[in-house]
Amino acid sequence: MVFGVLGPWLDQTAASATKLNGMMRISGPGADLAGLSPAIHKFLYCTSSGSGFITEHSYKANAAGDAYLDETTGATVTAYTANLAGNSKIVDLLLINQNSSKKASWTESVSGTGAITDDVDGTTGELSIKLATGATSGGRSAITQVTLKQDFSKNSFLSFKSKVGTLSSLNLRGGVNCDLVTGADSNTISYSAEICTATNNNWFIRTATTGANTATNTAIAATTNRVGIKLEHYPILGTPSVLMYIDAASAVQKTSNIPTSGAGANNNVLRFSVKNSTTADRPWFIYGSRLVYQVLDSWV
Repeated sequence: MVFGVLGPWLDQTAASATKLNGMMRISGPGADLAGLSPAIHKFLYCTSSGSGFITEHSYKANAAGDAYLDETTGATVTAYTANLAGNSKIVDLLLINQNSSKKASWTESVSGTGAITDDVDGTTGELSIKLATGATSGGRSAITQVTLKQDFSKNSFLSFKSKVGTLSSLNLRGGVNCDLVTGADSNTISYSAEICTATNNNWFIRTATTGANTATNTAIAATTNRVGIKLEHYPILGTPSVLMYIDAASAVQKTSNIPTSGAGANNNVLRFSVKNSTTADRPWFIYGSRLVYQVLDSWV
């Protein structure tokens, strides 16, 4: 019989934040429980009604890890719905419709021979934004969403779908409050997914606090296929983490240099950028994205 990390305790079992969060019943008011992830915190007890949770009711995570089940009534409370009901500062930046998939809905930036165009996938007919580098080495293009500042002390997640045109001689990055690929990696609070073929052809998770920035190798190879990426930011865990999902692969966890406080810049809430290091175009296609976060701004 083989259990995972949430298997039975033994005399020699070492405690960890992952095991404790998965096995303990956490108690608190509904408004606070709404900020927890059912993928991590498996059992809850509500001490004060709010955000879809009811006082003196116990909850358990469903098997999919995306919702809580009321053990008293059998009702389902999704983390997303509960968060929205309990906190009007939660913003869902859902950029997947026809207009959002066009460059006119974004702030554009290019350097060298970089260019940005609207594109239609010849295989599926899906709309995308094509970030091209052009055929001069060092060419760069980027798109950015400018909106309300993010509170990095609260949970958030970013999902996006993209396709790399040619997987060589390029550097690309997509993430929250992140630097352009043509700039130095700074200690501006951020989290992002990136590829740098000068290192290897794997996906990396990059995070930054005000003190340091690092990139962690997921050991998952990038491809030139359309791929779905999700980054989940959990600053409130005992060990703050960013989890990265790449298509159907299991999550890769990063625990170093995770931002846990501060506000993002309102001119760089969400950004995608790519540059080349050869005399050939290295395009990156962005099909759609979604960022859910809490605002740290003049917003009620």
